[in-house]
Amino acid sequence: MARKHKVNYSIEPKLQASIEYLLQTQGTYSPVEFLIHEGFLKYENYEAWRYGKKAYLEQVVDGAVDALRHRLKQAALWLQHLGMQAEVHSYRCWGVKDDGPLCFCEKNSDEVVALYQTHFTRLKSNTSQLDLFFDDHISVIIELLRESLLERRISETKKVLNDLLSCEPEHRFIKPGKLFCEAIKSLESGQYGKDVEQDVMVLECSIMPFVHELAGRRARDIIAPLCHVLSETLSEHPFDGESPKLHSSWVLSELLDWPRVREAVLAVPDWQTHPVLCARLAKALYQMRERLEAISLWCQLCWCFPDYAQQVMGDPLLPDPAVRLAWLEWQDVSVKPALSVCHFPAWLLLNEPELAQDLVIEGDCSQDSVVSFNLVRQLLLTRAEKNKIDRLLASQGEALRVAHPGLHLLYRECFSRKR
Repeated sequence: MARKHKVNYSIEPKLQASIEYLLQTQGTYSPVEFLIHEGFLKYENYEAWRYGKKAYLEQVVDGAVDALRHRLKQAALWLQHLGMQAEVHSYRCWGVKDDGPLCFCEKNSDEVVALYQTHFTRLKSNTSQLDLFFDDHISVIIELLRESLLERRISETKKVLNDLLSCEPEHRFIKPGKLFCEAIKSLESGQYGKDVEQDVMVLECSIMPFVHELAGRRARDIIAPLCHVLSETLSEHPFDGESPKLHSSWVLSELLDWPRVREAVLAVPDWQTHPVLCARLAKALYQMRERLEAISLWCQLCWCFPDYAQQVMGDPLLPDPAVRLAWLEWQDVSVKPALSVCHFPAWLLLNEPELAQDLVIEGDCSQDSVVSFNLVRQLLLTRAEKNKIDRLLASQGEALRVAHPGLHLLYRECFSRKR
């Protein structure tokens, strides 16, 4: 009997890291979310498709469609191999009830539909979170509320909230739900964003906690219309370190509009002096596949704003998995004299020596931690060069041995003598 070869389900590290990030931050791998996260699908184009303004999804993606499909197939195979639970998710037009499913490609074949509609989750139960009490009328209402918000059917949302008020007047979702409906009404009348400080405060303190609890990873789809208006209103608003969320870069981050986040941060003349803006820019750069520039900013945070850097680097949602892992390992490092956060960039180089080749930091070269970083970098570069020379010597020595063993012996004797 012929022996079966084991199928290799390994995938490229960057693809694996992106999938793991989605699983960690959202609890689910969604092909459409993957395209948004990787920058192949702008959120504004995703919205246009969801509103039925575009005939099919692949009409608005960036990049070669065949290459994107190949990456999605790789991801699906790998997740199946890991034993993840597959779930089929149907996409329907926003704002319209009982409309047909949206199309993904020009010729909506079953294979392509399955590629985009199949989500994967670590959860093995088929039971919905809101079905803990299957006959609980409140749970049914909450599920209807969630569905109406995600499908952007605001008139239906108001009716569901009234039902919830009748059944449980003190329910925690009633007040923020009404605030959300009032914000949408203000949006439709053109008044939303006029009192931008109040609107941002309500969004941050009431609406966002409500939709995140209700919809989890899909909360962005609920608050996006409000964020669009606020980002425009705040575009001319100067940055104030005392109110860092009263800036378009924060709202745009919620929309995952990374190019405009970068633009908004760089428009602030002294952005380098504000750790919040440095962190936002670093995240945007990483999401835009400018990893070296992002790491450079994280290093600057460690040197210039160590207390704030501790929060940023310790955030489980830090997008770079290699940096996140290095930080976790850093917590267990114990040497004397003790190391501080300022020394983390040097530790990062030791964990990922390849960075030494291209990661050049423009910092205060007199600062002890920057001096240490540059010394580690130079050592790694010298070591890499030595390894290259050693390999070259070994290769040429072997060539000489083949050409003339006697000369090769004389060569070895000559250079093995003690000087």
